[in-house]
Amino acid sequence: MTLSRLAARRVNWLAGGLLLAISVPAMGAAPPIMPLADVRAGQRGEFLTVYTGVRRERVPLEILGVAAGFAGPGRDLIVARLEGPHAEHAGVVAGMSGSPVYIGGRLVGALSYSMGTFSSEAIAGITPIQQMLDIPAASSQPATGDPNLEARYPLAPLFGLEAWPEAAGVTRAAAMTPLAVSGMVPAVRDLFEPLLATRGLGPWAAAAVSSGEPDEAALVPGDPVAAVLVGGDLTLAGTGTVTLVDGDRVLALGHPLVRAGDIDFPMARARIIVTVPSQAGSFKLSRVGPTVGAFTQDRSAGLAGRLGLESRLIDVRVRVAGPGDDAGRVFNYHIVRSPTLSVPLLELVLANTLMADDLGGGGGTIYTRGSLHLENQASVHIDTAITGGPGGPPAALLAARYVATVFAALAMSPFVHDRTLGVDLEFSMEPRVQLLLLEEARLDRAQASPGDHVQVSVLLRDAVEGHLSRETFRWTVPDLPAGTMLTLGVGDAAAKARAAGETGLAALRGAGSATRLVRALSAIPSPQGLYFWIGRAAPGIILRGEPMPGLPPSVAVLMSRDGTSRSRGLLNQSLLHEEERRLTGVVSGSHALTLEIR
Repeated sequence: MTLSRLAARRVNWLAGGLLLAISVPAMGAAPPIMPLADVRAGQRGEFLTVYTGVRRERVPLEILGVAAGFAGPGRDLIVARLEGPHAEHAGVVAGMSGSPVYIGGRLVGALSYSMGTFSSEAIAGITPIQQMLDIPAASSQPATGDPNLEARYPLAPLFGLEAWPEAAGVTRAAAMTPLAVSGMVPAVRDLFEPLLATRGLGPWAAAAVSSGEPDEAALVPGDPVAAVLVGGDLTLAGTGTVTLVDGDRVLALGHPLVRAGDIDFPMARARIIVTVPSQAGSFKLSRVGPTVGAFTQDRSAGLAGRLGLESRLIDVRVRVAGPGDDAGRVFNYHIVRSPTLSVPLLELVLANTLMADDLGGGGGTIYTRGSLHLENQASVHIDTAITGGPGGPPAALLAARYVATVFAALAMSPFVHDRTLGVDLEFSMEPRVQLLLLEEARLDRAQASPGDHVQVSVLLRDAVEGHLSRETFRWTVPDLPAGTMLTLGVGDAAAKARAAGETGLAALRGAGSATRLVRALSAIPSPQGLYFWIGRAAPGIILRGEPMPGLPPSVAVLMSRDGTSRSRGLLNQSLLHEEERRLTGVVSGSHALTLEIR
C-alpha cells in the first residue's frame, strides 16, 4: 500500500488521554535520538506500551515511509505497520498516544495516529521526536479568554432577555482524546459528551479511580499516564502513554489535547485495567493514580510538562439540600484553569451534582446561592431561582447553566478570566414549581401633584395551585413640571432589564475593569424579584455600561454611532425610582401604567 493511499484514508488520534515521558534504555537518562532524515522505509523497530496493569510490552513494527507535511507545514508523519499478536488482536489502540518508538535503540518518535477505520492492517502514524522536543517550555503570550464561549453561554438569558440555548446540535470532532470518568451520572454524560467532543475530548472510554495500589517511584517510557481535568468527588481525565522524560521534563501524546497552548493540568500516574479490542476502535480502560507533576504546554506536536510541579486549580464546593434536609450533602471538586475548558467543566460538575442527588432532574424549583471568589477582587455573588417542568429542560441543567454563564463572563474577560480562586455554592430544592404569574397591576389615581403619595397594587397567581396574593408599592411624587408623563412599571427581571434600556447587559459587555465587571455580575436582577420602577422620557445613551440620560436627541444619536465611545445603544427614558421585592417563587409577567403630573 502506498503512502499516498494511506494519507488519503481517515486518520484518528490515538488519544488515550494525556501522556508522560521518561527514558527507556537507561533509567534517568534520555535515550539517543534518531533524526527524521535517517528514517527509511523497510526499517524495523518496536514501541513500548501497556496493555494490562503497568507491565510495559515491546511491540514490533515496520516503517513504511514518511508522509511529508502530513499534519501541516513542516509537520511530517512517519507511517508504520504494527506487527505481532497484540497488533493482530487489537490493532492501533486509543490510549497508545505517546508510546515511544525505537529503531536500533534510538528514539524515533511517539505513536500518535491511527491510519484508517475498520482497517485490515494496524497502520499507525508516528510524530517525529524532534517535533516534540521543539515544544517550548513556556509561551511568551499570556493566556486569554475564549471568544467562542458566548455561543454557548450568552449573557442575555441572565437577564431573562433571551431563552437559554439548547445543548443539542453540537457536532463531534473528528479526532479526540479518550476520557477516564468516575462518578458521572449517565444522563449527564450523554448531554456533555458532544460538548467536550468539540474541544477534542472523547470518547468516554474508561471509568475508574485509584484503588490505593502501590505504584513505581518513577515513570518510564511506555508507562500509562493521565492528565486530570476534574478531581475530587468526580474524576475526568485523559489517559495515554509516556514518550520521553529528560530530567524533570516530560513529553507526551504526539498530538494536541485541545490545542490550548499554555496549560496547567495535573499529571498523574495511571494503570490499565484492560485493553478492549473492537473493530470500531480498540481502547484502554484505565484507573487514575496519584499526581506526579503538571502539563504546561499543549501544542500540535504533543504535550509537555514537568515532574514535581503542582497545578493551580479552581476549587469548587457545593452543598445540596432537598426537602426536609437542612444539613444537606457537601461535594468538593477541583477543575483545571483553562480558557477553553473551565466553564464547560464547571457546568458539568454542577449538573452532575444535582442530577446525582435527584435534585431538579425534572420539574420543581432550585434555589442557588453562593459566590465566585476572585484573586485580589471582591467576590461575585449569586442568588437566583430556576424552575423546570414538563416539556422543558430539567431545573438542574438550567441551574448549572446559569452559574456557568456567570462564570463564563469572567472567563471571557481579559481582566478576570485567570483570577478565579474558587466557587462556593448552595443548592436547595423545592419539588413544586414555584412560579408566580403577574395577573394585574392597578394605580390608585391617574394624576398626581408633587408631594402626593401614589400606590400601585399588584395581583399575583400561583401557576400551579392558583392561589392569589397581592403586593403593594408606594411612592412619593417628586417636584416635576405640570404635564410631565411618567411610566410606572411592575414586572419580572426581564421587564426591569428592558425598562432600564438593558444597561445591566451593556455593563457586562462594556466593563472596562475587573471592578466594573464584578459589580455588574453581582447586580444581575433575580428571577425571584418583583420589580417596581418609574421612568420619564429622557433620550440618552449607554456609555461603557453606564446610562447617560437627558442628552439632546441629536447628541445621543451622534454619540451612539461613535465607534470609539464604547456605547451600547440609545436610551428612551431615565428611571426616577427602582424597587425590588424578593418573593418565594420565580416571577413572570409585567404591566405598565401611566401617571400625569398636575
